[in-house]
Amino acid sequence: MRFAAAVSSSKLDEDDNLVPLINVVFLMLIFFMVAGQISQQDGELLDPIQSATEASLDEAPLQLVITKNGRILLNNMLLKVEQLPQSIRQAREARPVYQALESEALEMQVKVDAAYPVGELRQILRAVHASGISKLVLVTQQVQPT
Repeated sequence: MRFAAAVSSSKLDEDDNLVPLINVVFLMLIFFMVAGQISQQDGELLDPIQSATEASLDEAPLQLVITKNGRILLNNMLLKVEQLPQSIRQAREARPVYQALESEALEMQVKVDAAYPVGELRQILRAVHASGISKLVLVTQQVQPT
């Protein structure tokens, strides 16, 4: 009586060659997962204002993006200038963590396209100030020395 089936040696050799390939694929997968960086993208494509200084940028709870054609996005939500103070208040009320912070402690990042007129930017910044935000961080792109 025969209990175990004989396994051919060619079948074992094929499986032995497959294991290192699987190991390499998993190592590459882990490498790209660790090496890749996932960051939040702006709602619009911007050409940021250039600056000669460099500072690290922490994520702010509120982000205001202003495009060259005048589109205003608060945390990727399209708004008009008139809606800005109320929308900022609503964003603060929507998250209890923002309510706990005082106006001076809550900062807003402002990303403006370099082609946007400064006079119109002042009007938007006044609306932001009217909502109770007093700390603004203007996000710029560092100029590379030549």
